[in-house]
Amino acid sequence: MKSLQSLAGPGGTTELAVPPSLVSRRFTSYVSVRMMTVVGVVAVLLLVLEATSGGKLFTVNNLGGALSTSAEVGFIAIGVTMLMIGGEFDLSVGQTFVVGSMTFAALFQPLGIGAALLISVALGVGIGFINGFITLAFGIPSFITTLGTYYGIAGIILMITGGSPVSIAVVPPSFHIFSGGMAGSQVQWQVIWWLGFAVIGAFVLHKTAFGNHIFAVGGARQAAGNTGVRVSWTKMALFMICGACAAFSGVVLFALYGDVEASAGSGLQLQAIAAAVIGGTALFGGIGTVYGGVLGSFFLGVIDTGLVLSGASTTYYEFFVGVVLIGAVVLQIKMEGFSTMTKRLGLSLAWLTGRAQAPPASGAELTRGRVSDPVNRAEVTVPPGDSPSGDSPSGDSPSGDLLAGDLRHGSDDKEPLAARHVHEEGPFGGDGLVALGAPAGATSPGQVGAPVLELRNVTMKFGPVVAVDDVSFSVSPGDVLALLGDNGAGKSTLVKIISGVYAPTFGEIHFGGRRVSFRSSKAAREAGISTVYQDLALVGTMNVWRNFFLGAELRKGAVLDTARMRWETARALSEIGLANLSSVDQGVGTLSGGEGQALSIGRAVYFEKKLLLLDEPTAALSVRETQNVFEYTRRAAASGVGVIVIMHNTQQALEISNRVVVMRHGRVLGEFSRAAGNFPSQETVNAMISGVA
Repeated sequence: MKSLQSLAGPGGTTELAVPPSLVSRRFTSYVSVRMMTVVGVVAVLLLVLEATSGGKLFTVNNLGGALSTSAEVGFIAIGVTMLMIGGEFDLSVGQTFVVGSMTFAALFQPLGIGAALLISVALGVGIGFINGFITLAFGIPSFITTLGTYYGIAGIILMITGGSPVSIAVVPPSFHIFSGGMAGSQVQWQVIWWLGFAVIGAFVLHKTAFGNHIFAVGGARQAAGNTGVRVSWTKMALFMICGACAAFSGVVLFALYGDVEASAGSGLQLQAIAAAVIGGTALFGGIGTVYGGVLGSFFLGVIDTGLVLSGASTTYYEFFVGVVLIGAVVLQIKMEGFSTMTKRLGLSLAWLTGRAQAPPASGAELTRGRVSDPVNRAEVTVPPGDSPSGDSPSGDSPSGDLLAGDLRHGSDDKEPLAARHVHEEGPFGGDGLVALGAPAGATSPGQVGAPVLELRNVTMKFGPVVAVDDVSFSVSPGDVLALLGDNGAGKSTLVKIISGVYAPTFGEIHFGGRRVSFRSSKAAREAGISTVYQDLALVGTMNVWRNFFLGAELRKGAVLDTARMRWETARALSEIGLANLSSVDQGVGTLSGGEGQALSIGRAVYFEKKLLLLDEPTAALSVRETQNVFEYTRRAAASGVGVIVIMHNTQQALEISNRVVVMRHGRVLGEFSRAAGNFPSQETVNAMISGVA
């Protein structure tokens, strides 16, 4: 394990033991093995074209011309890249491009340029909404959905125009705001607009919570949903952004040439996908950058220019695009294993650009209670307080998914629609928590004997299957309740009911002395329930600190507070003993199973308030790591937190718990307590689970 050093906290008032390596900054955001490999191959191709063109390709004028012609695909590639990172495709962007162009052509004279532009882009957004709605509401793959809308829109355009082009005799001077050269410069306006869009897209992707959610839903949809990310909302927004980019590109085309044909968008969707893949975007989501899409678009423009200068037929361009696309995908797949290997060895393409530093003083304490050094077993007292700067760790966005037909909160479970429960007051939901009242004389969880959680006759059905049947029990502050049973006993389903992933078919949930109904896992977490799921709820394509705060990002206004999140992640992982990572920038996909479990537990404990749910927390841990988890669980309980633990290992469960609930076939067979003097033996529990007792 790496040595620890004490670093001053905010205001210099607190010292925290944090490994310097955990908070060391590494340059990994925009450079990756997959992107540089593909770029290298494309560069070789460009060198060949340079040679065949007689040295004419790499000149300022020709490269500038290639940059200008790249903008047409480049605008679309920005939206397509973001959508692909989110795990979806849009093959209709070529027709959306034509719709935007023709709408602008028809409206700019009677309504003016501004209104025509807004209506054109709004139509693009509308097409994106239709694509998103069909894909998410009916569970149709976006590839099929958008292929259908591509042909549908193409047919409508042909019916309206009769196949004739839309054109104007003279391009008005006012169009120069979208195209043409800037005064006193050879830089084209469409390039400025394109790069401006790219900067905005990159900012959203890497500096906002929405961008963090894009990577999450593309990398692991179910894990993102389990942490409270609104999967449907995020994907719907991406479809609409993609449509807006395509429509705006069509406007720029018409402003440049004053002419648009019904077939003008043919092939643009594949060029945009090729540009994204060349730039390092993964076909299956979770990985990519906007700047990579811009670079890929530019490369395609240079290839086109090089073919022209080489005297080759323009028909070869499509051939080269196809070859480059297939080659890029093959190289990405082949290099993925090498990239993972080098990351595990600490030899990934990352350069150390700074050393451990505490975040800027904000006038607020970073932690609550006592912070432990897991190596030296020393503790320092930290003044009580809320999260830094008074921000809510869970953010301020409402919870709940957009569509009732979508998989519940990103879950890929295939239960019948009748078993899915959506409690939103409308499609945009509310605060995610419905308080249905409190029983007379109810006491707060902080009072002696007051349960923090109480289940009353809870039943969960998936169609004809009864997963949880009339379950009732309570958890008080300081309890460690072990929920035991064989596979299919209903334990994990019960945890998902408590944590807001499912709503019970029947029965009541009382939390903090009040009857509640959680609309989402995020609502449950905001109410004070932290959960470590059996499937970890980690996104392997994202790094450690982004996973740690996923769905609960700390922000300065609309911008992610990266420094604080990295520091808080390093501190929390040091407390739980996971201090041997190379950096909090390390990809979660490179962690061992035990490290991933420890990361999930550390995240859950960091955000705990009243109740901690651990679903098989030691399933992938070594003996030493298991004991660390037990110790941390005991600390949480000693601080007044109620804990529910699900384990298949009966011996471990009895070791860590003070209460036991045994389940079989969805029903409670018995409830035991050390305080009541009826705590069971391992043999008794095993006999009940197997049906012998």
